[in-house]
Amino acid sequence: MTREASGTAWQPDSSVHGGVHIEAGEWMVMSHARLNAVYDRQQGPRGDDKTFAAGMVMSEATRVLASEDVVRIRAMLSPDPLMGASGYPLLLATGETANGRDPLIDHQHPHNLVMELSGSFSHPLGSEDNA
Repeated sequence: MTREASGTAWQPDSSVHGGVHIEAGEWMVMSHARLNAVYDRQQGPRGDDKTFAAGMVMSEATRVLASEDVVRIRAMLSPDPLMGASGYPLLLATGETANGRDPLIDHQHPHNLVMELSGSFSHPLGSEDNA
């Protein structure tokens, strides 16, 4: 069941996934983070510039039960809310809102703090199939 990914996605068997893996009792915990300092400058009369942090922190806890069933818990967080509701400059972007009400023109909205919070249960149907 190494092909499982977020939501309903499956990863190719050859995918490499980096992160810090530790055993915590009967649970395997994987965590990784990526944080980038960004300076964004959009030129022109409608342009703007902004310095902000972009990235994510993600953790997953996996436990294989006696029946070979697998339980997974995932969380992914984003630093985007720290940049403010106006987001970051992105010319020609339209249709987004700040705080769900104020229109953003030529800006991209920031992601929510919690980008994923999920749990899953998988049962093997055969050597290569799960449900």
